[in-house]
Amino acid sequence: MSADRIGVLATPGAANTTNGRTAAGETPAPDATPGAANTPTLQLDISGRAYTVAALAIVAVYLGLWLASFRYVYGWFVDDVVFYSKGLAAADDWTKAFTLQYNAFQAYFFVILYLPIKLGWSLPSYPLPLFGEQTGHFRFVLLWVLLLHTVLLMIWAWFATVITGNRLVALLSLLLFATSPTLLLWSPQPDSRLLGLPLTLPGLWFLLCADPAGAAGRWSLGRLLLAGSLLGLAQSTQYTSLYLIMPVCVVFWGIWLWRHWRQTRFWLGALSFGAGCVWLQAGLEVLSDVVVGTPWEEGPLMVSLLLRTMHQTPLPLSDRLVLWSELFVNQVGLPLLAAVGIGWVLYLLDRDRGSNQSLDGGGDVHGTIGRTNRLALGLSILLGLAYLGLGGGAPFFRQTSVLQPFLFLFASVAVVSLASAITRTMSQQWPALRFGVVAVLLAAVAVIPWSHALAVFEAHQGVGRALEWAYTNKGDRELKWLHIAFFAARTDVASLAELEQAPPDAWLMTYYPLEFTSGNPSVYPYLQDAQPLASWPSLWGTDALWAENKGFFFFALNDFRRDPLLGTARVVEIGPLLASMRGRPLPITGVTADSVADDSTSPLQVFDREDRKDGVTAWASASTPPPHFLQIEFAEAVPLSEMRIVLPPLPNVTSRVVSLDVQVADEQHTYQTVWSGTDLRYQAIVAPRWESRLATGVRLVVHRQVEPLGETDKVVVEEIVFPGYQVIPPP
Repeated sequence: MSADRIGVLATPGAANTTNGRTAAGETPAPDATPGAANTPTLQLDISGRAYTVAALAIVAVYLGLWLASFRYVYGWFVDDVVFYSKGLAAADDWTKAFTLQYNAFQAYFFVILYLPIKLGWSLPSYPLPLFGEQTGHFRFVLLWVLLLHTVLLMIWAWFATVITGNRLVALLSLLLFATSPTLLLWSPQPDSRLLGLPLTLPGLWFLLCADPAGAAGRWSLGRLLLAGSLLGLAQSTQYTSLYLIMPVCVVFWGIWLWRHWRQTRFWLGALSFGAGCVWLQAGLEVLSDVVVGTPWEEGPLMVSLLLRTMHQTPLPLSDRLVLWSELFVNQVGLPLLAAVGIGWVLYLLDRDRGSNQSLDGGGDVHGTIGRTNRLALGLSILLGLAYLGLGGGAPFFRQTSVLQPFLFLFASVAVVSLASAITRTMSQQWPALRFGVVAVLLAAVAVIPWSHALAVFEAHQGVGRALEWAYTNKGDRELKWLHIAFFAARTDVASLAELEQAPPDAWLMTYYPLEFTSGNPSVYPYLQDAQPLASWPSLWGTDALWAENKGFFFFALNDFRRDPLLGTARVVEIGPLLASMRGRPLPITGVTADSVADDSTSPLQVFDREDRKDGVTAWASASTPPPHFLQIEFAEAVPLSEMRIVLPPLPNVTSRVVSLDVQVADEQHTYQTVWSGTDLRYQAIVAPRWESRLATGVRLVVHRQVEPLGETDKVVVEEIVFPGYQVIPPP
């Protein structure tokens, strides 16, 4: 491709001249300042044809990679199950969209899910206990949602050229968006927080292309009515869209109100836009209240407000801001964040436009929104981020999903601007070299999110690969599933008794057995220690899902990336698992502690195996200054080299040990420290190991323990397990 076809454009206000003539493909901008300096200030760009081909290639590769591996994609098994189940009900009876679960997202169930569910198509699938014979239909819905995200990428490819004056910038933003861990996390998910964006972007286009200060013919009431309608439909599809819609509306109408509040056509336009925003919501309220019979206080609007309050957090502002910064640094990375900041400033200064003329001699294809609306858009993204940080809600990275494409666009502005400055003196006969600099800079700023994106893409396939391996190799063995998440199914193993009744040669599939481990903490360490026949990473073990869960108050001290059970999809054999739980008898003569919180939290409860009618199954110390100790005395000396300390399980608000010492008593009952641990706060099970020695007792000395809101003086230990032994507690 020749230099003039790739297109190196001159920025407005400067002309690159060679012997008194402009270089090929470099048309001075019409608004160039007369007498501008003759020093060339070049802005890299590409032609319209090159942009179309490259953008389609990016989208095609995105879709192709997903389709090539989709036989392994089985979902997330949390909110995707909830949305799918409600979608099934709403497809049979439309009133269920107003009565089941939350009275919200009606547009989602009628616009997004209705058609794929009604089609009833199914993909070849191995059965999941949650769906049985419907597993294939569920996976077809996942495929449908993937196609919608492909459409979203195509819409962004168009929209990015509308809000920037540089196709190369738009192309890089598309690439960053298509390869972001957030988009890949949600791509095959029915509960995707991005599903309102395909409606939001066209709505914003209609809004941002309006100009109250222009001629009356350009101030189209119909266009503003359509803009409001699309934005209203988007927020009813997925409420996360409001994190983009509301800031844009506030800034856009604030600017035009300040400038044109005396003009009648401004008020007519504002009323037209407002009518578009509310007619759908008003209609849903009427259907909910009058037709379905749901009271106003339980209607769609009030439930939407309730959903926001449900995500409030007791964390102080300083802690929320620290957590937000931690999430951004983890998921986006400092290099890309720096590029976003620089590019945002350049975008507001309108420095990424290049020429207003296309290289093919066409019309004004760049910068189709005016300078004022570019300013409004840039300020809106900043306002949206500020609201997330200061609004009082729990920090969930999913809330940034609708803002991220714009952040990628700002970063692309910085990359192209820096590459233009670096390559300014390079010969234009070597365009590949100039664009090679762009590629190097892009890789440098995007390496962190790309590494997360690769992990997410592979983790989406974990369950499917585990299923295929198990059904290929199990022969005549039974295949059991440990209870998944918090969804009950008739075919899974939901209790220790059911596990013990399974055939010893049966295989057990485990994927995020959160409720099982919560209800059976004494079994939890054995499941964690079990040597799997095969294992694959799951979404719960990725940084991307950690960023989605870290903000939940009850998840704050649980990091599934460190948990070999909850962070993977595994296949284990039941017989060896049960055998590891039996072991050699270990009689205990006494369990003492420095203190107890009350009469129901006896230190003996670290060996109760959840057998308590009052539901209190843990030892808790008094709320006195640490250290606190728990001492266990054996009936005889036994060889000992390890133990498992199980902390309170989810879903309760938990506490975690930060630092502790393990002391072992010799045959003279003299205690010596054999293990010390620090920075343990994210471990649900602490697993000390030391060189084997004869022991007549063990003492735990806990120096620090934390709760989600900070340090606590009270120590809580749920269960103690000695691998290879079966404890016989005292009466």
